[in-house]
Amino acid sequence: MCTRMTKTTAQRCQTRTTDWPVIPGEPAPVAACWTHLSEEERANCSRARGIRDAERVRAWAEGEPERQRQAAEAEAVRRARIATCPCATQLPQGAEIDSTGYAAPNCCRACGSWLCASCDRVRVADEGLQCETCRPQAVQPARGDDAVPQDRPHYRIIVGGLECFTEAMRLLIRAGARNGGNPRQFAVDLPVGSGQAQALEDLKTFSLGSDEGSIKVTLVPEDANRAVDPDLPDPDLSGLGDIDGWWLAHGYPARSRRQG
Repeated sequence: MCTRMTKTTAQRCQTRTTDWPVIPGEPAPVAACWTHLSEEERANCSRARGIRDAERVRAWAEGEPERQRQAAEAEAVRRARIATCPCATQLPQGAEIDSTGYAAPNCCRACGSWLCASCDRVRVADEGLQCETCRPQAVQPARGDDAVPQDRPHYRIIVGGLECFTEAMRLLIRAGARNGGNPRQFAVDLPVGSGQAQALEDLKTFSLGSDEGSIKVTLVPEDANRAVDPDLPDPDLSGLGDIDGWWLAHGYPARSRRQG
């Protein structure tokens, strides 16, 4: 703390001392704040700071080649690890993966690459993408339909006011939902794949905060075939990485978009 006396109260200043580094061959630092330094002391302090900063810049510049060498070595090791990692083709069952902690793709523990959003076994280029095997090949139902044909067996999903809206959207994406004519009404055609079935079950039991019971999932018609087709590809899950974009593309009714 500053040890000099104030003019108004005749007491010690007690303000934090100014930053004055110790430099060999330069005047010794003074235990005073910047306000209580004399003009000469301020000049000495500024000169000491300049010498210290110049030395830091010099030291950093001298160490830059070594840092670049280490970074290049680390990058080479990373590339070699990725090149030999089995996730390039398919991870064996039981291989350890790192969970991201939410309804999105996981990462390969061996190389850190993103894994397929459906099978968690094959490396993909970015979060939310699917591998060639899991990516839907058949033409998907049109998104943003004005209405759901009542004679087509489907799950009707009605979403109430949600405190955790993003989490619900992730489940809707996994279920392959499309808008059913109202801003908060969605539909999923039958039959469904195993991943879709799990997402529908999770929607039925959705309970986060005050949102318990805010999502209604019903089968239309009630006696429709509930069978799960294990060979049915899961829907496009790329929306997991862009909830807002998915909502604009698939969540709003087509009629609302046209009027807007």
